[in-house]
Amino acid sequence: MKAKKRAFFMTGIIVASTLFLFGGFCLESPSAMLVGIAKGQAGRGEYDKAIVSFNKALEMSPNSWYVLLNRGEFYLEIKRYEEAAADLTRVIELHPKYVYIYKIHTMRGDSYRYLFRHDEAIAEYGRALDIRPNYAPARYGRGLTYWETGRRTEALADLGRACGLKYEPACKAYEALAADRPGGNEP
Repeated sequence: MKAKKRAFFMTGIIVASTLFLFGGFCLESPSAMLVGIAKGQAGRGEYDKAIVSFNKALEMSPNSWYVLLNRGEFYLEIKRYEEAAADLTRVIELHPKYVYIYKIHTMRGDSYRYLFRHDEAIAEYGRALDIRPNYAPARYGRGLTYWETGRRTEALADLGRACGLKYEPACKAYEALAADRPGGNEP
């Protein structure tokens, strides 16, 4: 998790200093610069300052899927799941053809799972898997959600497939949950 956070926040520093057109949105714009600042603040644990910077960026560019994506990902990291789901929903509405939209659906699924909105989480993971059937994080999230709702067979199928894709968290979950079910690891 620390490596993921570090990569997320380091990306902000790089993005803020690089001229690059991203989906028609110039990353050297003031709002993109504020996203980079916000990521740096978050990386230093200055979460309140980061929220202020993300919000200022959104005031400057209220329909920026880029700002919303980054703020949504940040909210997910700091466990503000309602806000994360709202931002990620807006990203999907604004930029449904985004090349990595399956990742957005997965993050929104994670938000819903943490909010115990299991049916919505399963639907989001399903949308991600419709686009990218071998996306292991979506299989993992859906597998955990299935397990949490008592759908053990489906859970183990998704976790096993994600493990087969070499997704280590899924392998650990599969082993732990398979041992927990009646009959152990036997199918």
